[in-house]
Amino acid sequence: MNKFITQCFLYGSILLLLTVSIAAETVETPKKVQDETFNKKAKVDRRVELFTIVARLAGFEEYSNKTIKRYSDDIDRHFEKYKQHSAITFLKELRKDHGVAYDAVMTMAVHLSQPPELKPRIPFQEAFKDGALDGRWGNIEKAEKFVKLLRQFYKDADCEGFFESQKDFYATVEKRFQPVLDKVDFDWYHRYYGELPNGTSYVYIVLDSRGNYGPEVVFSEKKKDIYAIITTRRVDNDGLPVYGESHLATLIHEFCHSFVNPLFFANKEKFKPAGEKVFASVRNRVRLIGYGNWESIVIESLVRASVIRYILEHEANNPKAAYNRLITERNRGFIWIEELVSLLGAYENSRKSFSTFRSLFPLVIGYFDELSKHIDRKAKTFEQMSPHVMSMSPFANEAQDVDPNITQLTINFDKPLDTEIAVNPRSIRQGKGGKSSYPIVKVIGFNETGTSLKIEVKLKPDWEYEFVLNGLWFRTKDGAYPLQNYTMKFKTRK
Repeated sequence: MNKFITQCFLYGSILLLLTVSIAAETVETPKKVQDETFNKKAKVDRRVELFTIVARLAGFEEYSNKTIKRYSDDIDRHFEKYKQHSAITFLKELRKDHGVAYDAVMTMAVHLSQPPELKPRIPFQEAFKDGALDGRWGNIEKAEKFVKLLRQFYKDADCEGFFESQKDFYATVEKRFQPVLDKVDFDWYHRYYGELPNGTSYVYIVLDSRGNYGPEVVFSEKKKDIYAIITTRRVDNDGLPVYGESHLATLIHEFCHSFVNPLFFANKEKFKPAGEKVFASVRNRVRLIGYGNWESIVIESLVRASVIRYILEHEANNPKAAYNRLITERNRGFIWIEELVSLLGAYENSRKSFSTFRSLFPLVIGYFDELSKHIDRKAKTFEQMSPHVMSMSPFANEAQDVDPNITQLTINFDKPLDTEIAVNPRSIRQGKGGKSSYPIVKVIGFNETGTSLKIEVKLKPDWEYEFVLNGLWFRTKDGAYPLQNYTMKFKTRK
């Protein structure tokens, strides 16, 4: 079966997911959502930026992407001398002792009032209890100590002055992001989930982070604030941020958390046995994208499958969009995503039986119970079908005595790859050493069988090099199975 026929079959399968139903029933269309449910103005929030800055100063690599060079340089110039501030050193301790990282940082940011007050919006005791404030902050005493030190940092480092100096830039960022937010079909959330969350959702743009986050602040059963905190990944020739379709998908994703998270936590114990087993089978893959517990995997599965349902409805004439999203999610470790998308498709077409997403949850719990019984076999099959790096020549990966005169490398794979999508600017990225450790001058191309990739490199003596093959772009010839992200590193001799 050639690649074209295979992809036609797969795209046809996606169309089937769009129309699959249990009883092909319909339900009355909900009324339009109101602005009090979704705040439809994108903002650069000072709390978010403050926490990004202190995390960066504390060495959190996930809060230092340096995409917007002028902004990163401004941060470095203004805050460099405060790296040893007591707030920064204590944050380092919290990371070492309790694992404060990624979304834990943002959960604390939104639980405080705007600077300079930076007071808890609800008592930390309540915030820890309902789980909205990440437990990685340790305990109430440590959280309160950090906030006290943070207030002092805000004063000592003249954060107010820094933020005031960036006001015009922040306004430009907001203006550039707003057209993306305007594209979101907010009414879909009411149609799809059948109810609205007890709170208001906000969109914040974060300027120097490698991730997107969806924290919330729970005031009561009937009131909470929900946040979609979206990162910046690209700039134009003037060094200003650019936002597009990838950010739209991220927005849709983060807003889904507003509906999925409360339902999950209300049923957490029912998910636990299956969730722990499923997580154990994909632990190594999902940890690469920042997920270290079973709860996150169940929640993310439901959110990511819901995003695919959104894409199917809004891009019904382009099944390739949903197919690519499926491949992306499988590559990230959600190897059961097709089955879950099918289940949610059945839900969409059976709304008289399941008027809300909430009413579907007994079936969702049952699905994960069944998944846990065969997840090991599914994971093993997925691994066997996926391509793998076999070798690199003329020297092995992680070699420590490489000839600096070498100008070409060849990477060999165990299966033929889709050579069209693999050769693009995003298929190979810099490693932890950044640009100075990136040896690639040009990607020359694949051999006739699609099993070897030749690249041109420029090396210098006594230097460490590192680059990463982005698994999303290295797929089997039929496009169905991705490579696991693969790091290549070596050192040249003196």
